[in-house]
Amino acid sequence: MNSPSNLTFTLRGREASPRQRYAIACALEDVHGLKVNWEVDPALGDRTVLLWDNREVASWFNHPLALGASGRDLPLGWSIWEREKGKALRLMLPGFVQATEGAGDSVSLPFDPLAATFHALTCWDEQHDKLDLDAHGRPTTAQLPWRKESGMARLGSRQIPMSNQHHWPWIEVMWHAILNDVADLPALRMSFQPTFDVDVAYKHLGRPRWKSWLLQARDLVLGRWTLVAERLHTLRGKKKDAFDTYGWIRDCHSKESVGWFVLAAERKPPHDIGLDPNGEVLPALVEVLGEGNDVVGWHPSYAAVDSQTARELEKARFESWRHGNAQVVRTHYLRGTPGRWWHKAVALGMESDASLGWSRDVGFRAGFSRSFVAYDLDTESNLPLVLRPLAVMDTAMRVGLGWSSLDARGHMGDMMELVQEVGGTWMSCWHNTSVSDEGEWQGWRATYLHMVEVARRLQEA
Repeated sequence: MNSPSNLTFTLRGREASPRQRYAIACALEDVHGLKVNWEVDPALGDRTVLLWDNREVASWFNHPLALGASGRDLPLGWSIWEREKGKALRLMLPGFVQATEGAGDSVSLPFDPLAATFHALTCWDEQHDKLDLDAHGRPTTAQLPWRKESGMARLGSRQIPMSNQHHWPWIEVMWHAILNDVADLPALRMSFQPTFDVDVAYKHLGRPRWKSWLLQARDLVLGRWTLVAERLHTLRGKKKDAFDTYGWIRDCHSKESVGWFVLAAERKPPHDIGLDPNGEVLPALVEVLGEGNDVVGWHPSYAAVDSQTARELEKARFESWRHGNAQVVRTHYLRGTPGRWWHKAVALGMESDASLGWSRDVGFRAGFSRSFVAYDLDTESNLPLVLRPLAVMDTAMRVGLGWSSLDARGHMGDMMELVQEVGGTWMSCWHNTSVSDEGEWQGWRATYLHMVEVARRLQEA
């Protein structure tokens, strides 16, 4: 969004480091759609000043992280920023700097917001092995710095337990508070991006006839009479396959384009258990899903995250299917360590990765809801890869957090209202199976519809 009066931000201080320029580009330039000027002023010493139309907005002392310091043991300066004037705020942030004696000039912020931004967007703690990993190599939220903090995180009248600060896009909240007094800065609008992962395309269809009859025999022996009857009616065309929710999803999103991520991997239980990618069913499904404005991205398998051979085979296969776009990905199980996975993705020509989310919690893994460019800590430069953070995943709510479908409605509603206030992006990750209202997912279709209704209302506000 461009300012109609051509006003812009200016930063004054020492010569900008690559990390500072990256943080500025992601948090200010890309978000507000304007160019930020950087003016070198040796007289400021180790201070940086942010101005809007030549009026000072904020100032701070530079944190070593923003200037290029590295190492797992680098002191990150975590503390709580709390203020009552203007829009009340309470957040836990990295980048706090202890002013040296004799520094003289005061600053308006006790922390470096560019350091905080860089820390969050690079997933610094993950890349430096500071977070616990689960059995699948995915980070948990147990070791996040604010997990043991008491009290509430706040933005104006909104608040959540500080231990759940990651449920907010806290970097965007931070910048929203810093820029609160900039009266003529154009307002930001929330955007909504629904996405669906297709791990198991159909419950009964798409399998060889011999396999379907083997499953029938097994279920007969086990006394699963309802399942036997359901499979028989589905295979005979008398009943729609329970996981064939694609038409319903398309009808639901007549106002939005949907992002699809389809698993197209060799069957390797217990993690990669989709349909045979060498058959006709999956390619046909991808072709149908890709009609219109929807993008059908690749869902690299559990094995592909670890194996280059598996990645290359899957990518080549998926690209051979009509409407299969292997440049747009989300990994199965949300696997892949930031940094290492980003390099693998770039090496295979991927351009967009939507894997950045918590697998057993909700919220923003990089403290940011909007898309942003990945950064390479090895070369201190941008990578040609756009990261698209997700806010919520269905299995994280039901399995990871143990929420009921009604619980999820309330929590998502509160999160979406906060995202709308800071003008962020709400990207949801659901599955074709979770809106089937089958088994453990009973009631979740209504919850999904509620989320869509709220997101649309907030987007149009």
